[in-house]
Amino acid sequence: MPNLHVAFLGPEGTHSHEACLRRFGPRFTPHPCRSFREALDTLATVDAALIPVENSVEGPVTQALDLLAQRPRIVVQEAFDIPILNHLAARPSVKDLTKVRTVYSHPQVLGQCEQWLRGHLPQADLVPVASSAEATRRAAAERQVVAIAGQKAIEIHGLRVLAQNIQDMPHNATRFLVLTPPDGARTALPPRKQAGRPKTRTLLYLILHNRPGALLTALKPFDRHGMNLTFIQSRPITGRAWDYGFFMEVDAAMDTPAFQRTLRALARQTQLCRVISSYACYGLSNGKTRRV
Repeated sequence: MPNLHVAFLGPEGTHSHEACLRRFGPRFTPHPCRSFREALDTLATVDAALIPVENSVEGPVTQALDLLAQRPRIVVQEAFDIPILNHLAARPSVKDLTKVRTVYSHPQVLGQCEQWLRGHLPQADLVPVASSAEATRRAAAERQVVAIAGQKAIEIHGLRVLAQNIQDMPHNATRFLVLTPPDGARTALPPRKQAGRPKTRTLLYLILHNRPGALLTALKPFDRHGMNLTFIQSRPITGRAWDYGFFMEVDAAMDTPAFQRTLRALARQTQLCRVISSYACYGLSNGKTRRV
């Protein structure tokens, strides 16, 4: 199989880059992007894009969800989790944490390490940057600053690890989606090494009528037809102040009769009912709804 060209939030060394390496192996052709939007724009010229959508500590990656709401024809092929290990790193000359004035990292990573930072670096400013790899680049160029990043980014910029695994929760994981272009045919992904059959799930995007009980009404068809919801998240609708759309992930394939009955009922009860796609889910720990 030829190398896949994959877009992701760069530069190389980010957790997204690590997820690509875990999923596609070292022989894929990387296309690091400066933002999630750029990664999805790049889908016109690459085989796939990989974006994070949820962290087990910090919750949904809202920028990614908003982009999915705005791009109705993108195909989700897979979802998978990877453990996220965050390390504190700096130039070799940085030895005394009490003298550190700035901590750089991605906003999600800073949130994942909030308690540790409060206890060990209370004097430092927490400065969000575009990626954890960008954080290590800055830490390599500046004095008395540190970065929080994964091992690969730390190695790329020649930093020294000051503290390992500083994430507040021991089971810190991020869920990624593999997206492919809306060309009518699914890109052939390399086979996975993971044993066992994946779950098949379907992602919906709903816009409800603005009236009392609209969400309850929309949830009833799922209950009536035995459809388990594994993810619910509301997001503001672009250009419509105080109006919200809902992402809902269903523990079923879109071609099952029960799902089709649910879909017909939803179409009658909502302003918009869009099936984004069905996809294989790997490494999901349980079937509980994670966030409303």
